Amino acid sequence: MRIKFRRVKDLAVKPIHGVLRMPGWLARPAFGSVGLAAKSYYFAPGSHTRRTARNFCALTGRSDPRGMYFEMVSKAVRVGTLFGRLIREGPEAVAGELDMGGDVLRICDDLRAKGQGAIFVVPHCVGSVLSTAGFAKRYPTVVLLRESRDPQRSGILKQYLEKLGAELFYVRRTEPTTVARGILRALHEKKFIIGTTDLLRKNEDSAEVKVFGQSIRMVAWPARFAIRRGAPLVPTYVRVDNGRIVLELAPPFLGTDIESATQRWATHFEEWFRRYPSDWIFMYDKRWAKVIADAAQRK
Repeated sequence: MRIKFRRVKDLAVKPIHGVLRMPGWLARPAFGSVGLAAKSYYFAPGSHTRRTARNFCALTGRSDPRGMYFEMVSKAVRVGTLFGRLIREGPEAVAGELDMGGDVLRICDDLRAKGQGAIFVVPHCVGSVLSTAGFAKRYPTVVLLRESRDPQRSGILKQYLEKLGAELFYVRRTEPTTVARGILRALHEKKFIIGTTDLLRKNEDSAEVKVFGQSIRMVAWPARFAIRRGAPLVPTYVRVDNGRIVLELAPPFLGTDIESATQRWATHFEEWFRRYPSDWIFMYDKRWAKVIADAAQRK
């Protein structure tokens, strides 16, 4: 039986929201049970997570698909407990959980000193959303968000997102011209724009790139707006290390054309995926799972 991930999220969001609102002493064991259930799914007949984890390990020469998946679940449980603190206590309670090393601070402070706005391109990692609380405390931040199609899930998630302390721009139900004006205005105001960009798309606003040896099409809006405004692009990765959320940045760059700029951050993404796979939760997206399966078969 094929399980639709979006449907699972729609059904799970309300009970998980209930767990997150529990007092910390009660939420921790409750989340432990959620994590145990997620780990158990690895052993289910025809498990999508087991198949994809094995394909990824075969592709990258690793030998630990179960360990990689279990580590991802443990990291998600840790981040879940922090989201509980966020909803109960506010952004100050979790902002200090973000580790921005010296290189990260140097890059961001240099951009601010030069009076530059920038677009930070980020993949869907376990800690990507929560990292915003710490980042926005230090820098003027605009987060682009595609809200859920499901009204219930969208409403619940907004309760968390609006506690992060960043300026939020919901784009799914917003006119494209309004989105474009908002992005260009934020860059003009020298703000840091954050968007998740490991989305596979086959439309007019995508660019062909090569990842894992496969030709795919990824969203191209960051390159398009950055080139138009002359703003730097900053490839970004978020990982969880010993319970802390760690920010990784590649050097900012100015794009010259949409295809090469998109390929440049896609290449950084692939390097991070291979190095820290248990943080990249989008590995299990059906489109990425197919890319990984095809690449593993051709290896």
